[in-house]
Amino acid sequence: MKKKLQKEHSFLKAALTDINKELRILQSSKRGTQRNLSSIKSGIEGVQGRESQIRDQLNRLIDKETRLSKKKTDIKNKLDSLSAKLEKVSKLKDELKKV
Repeated sequence: MKKKLQKEHSFLKAALTDINKELRILQSSKRGTQRNLSSIKSGIEGVQGRESQIRDQLNRLIDKETRLSKKKTDIKNKLDSLSAKLEKVSKLKDELKKV
């Protein structure tokens, strides 16, 4: 009976050793996976930060484009008005030459 218990004890001790070894391997693998996950998370956060910067820059450029487009329209209107005035002056000049 004692031999049977020793044999069983030896078997259980070996099984426990194997389980502990496997547990260490899994814990090591978990730490590696966590490091990889942390690295990926940092990369994603960096990309998101850059995306936000680019989005802000794009919004500023759109605002600037809108202002410039309005200025362009205003200048074109002023130019058209000035051209019309110059045409009137030219007509008046021609009429004065006739007199």
